[in-house]
Amino acid sequence: MLSHIKITTAKRRILNGTLFLVLVTLLFFGFLSKNQSTTTPDQNPLITNSLQKSDATVLQTKHINKASDTSQQLLELVITSGPHKNLTIAIAHETNAAVYGQTYEVGDRVIVTTSTEPDGSEQHFISGYNRRASLALLLLMFAGVTIFVSRQQGIRSLLSLTYSFFIIFFFMLPFIYRGHSPFLITIASAALIVPISFYFTHGLNKKTTIAILGTLVSLIVTGLLALLFIKTTHLTGFASEDAGLVSVIGPGMNGIDVQQLIIAGIIIGALGILDDVTVSQASITSELKETANSIPPLELYRKAMNVGKDHIASVINTLILVYTGAALPVLLILYDTNESAYDIANFEFIAEELVRMIVPSIGLIIAVPLTTLIAVVLLSRPRQKHD
Repeated sequence: MLSHIKITTAKRRILNGTLFLVLVTLLFFGFLSKNQSTTTPDQNPLITNSLQKSDATVLQTKHINKASDTSQQLLELVITSGPHKNLTIAIAHETNAAVYGQTYEVGDRVIVTTSTEPDGSEQHFISGYNRRASLALLLLMFAGVTIFVSRQQGIRSLLSLTYSFFIIFFFMLPFIYRGHSPFLITIASAALIVPISFYFTHGLNKKTTIAILGTLVSLIVTGLLALLFIKTTHLTGFASEDAGLVSVIGPGMNGIDVQQLIIAGIIIGALGILDDVTVSQASITSELKETANSIPPLELYRKAMNVGKDHIASVINTLILVYTGAALPVLLILYDTNESAYDIANFEFIAEELVRMIVPSIGLIIAVPLTTLIAVVLLSRPRQKHD
């Protein structure tokens, strides 16, 4: 009975602490909302209601005006959704083989954009392939494999992932869009994501609490490092096409600090891998303590770090290779230049990618000893007789 009361009391404390953190964060978002201007951003003239997208299927194709590097493809399509459903249209689709090399075949499913001109006439053009079905199948496969392998734990992980996306799309992005600091908003969003998702996935226990503390502190350190080195390397944030897209999408986004947007991306990216690092390190330390309850704190820290060092090596290698794979086309272009590696690293878009890659890596490395230290301190505390 006493053991049951202790467990219940410990879980109650965890729930109270989590609710307090979530409440403070929600009050922070509420304060920002209250002090936010109610004016609605002007609509971008490039994005108007006169554009409408529909699904379509290619019925016939014909190549005309074929040249050595360009060709024009005459397509007959039937629209399969929207107000123009069952309408058959013809589109002259120009391709540049040197850049895209994209041609369509009979039966291809595509997206057709219909533009309404001032005189009321309509123009149709192809926006690209309809990839929704394939992406939906991929997501179903991901969910199916996760549930099949991990069973109940996999279901909790998927629900936790859904919650994380909810916070990102309904809290983080709207507040960043309104012009608030991306750095502060991302840290606050992490404060909503981490405790709820961690406890839901890994359970209400001291091990998860240790992982949460290690993750939150490591995220703050990672964010501060990103802020420091983005400033010292004088990154503007406009070296990538993504930043240019932010400035083009709408006037309402012109007030966004693109530099801090890089920091926000680094923090969210680090959050995904910190889960694995901090939970693993907290589990290792907890298991060592349970195996040898009388082990001195310094010895517990040393043994846990011996395992953590191996984890650091594997995680950093994985992280660097992921970033390298994502930047492979750019690396291939740079390989073909006569610039030295020293000069290439000084290009802003390369420097930005290096900061994106190295700062989270440092944060991950710091997370291991930090989480281990938190675990040793909490696990070495004497248990109270009346909890």
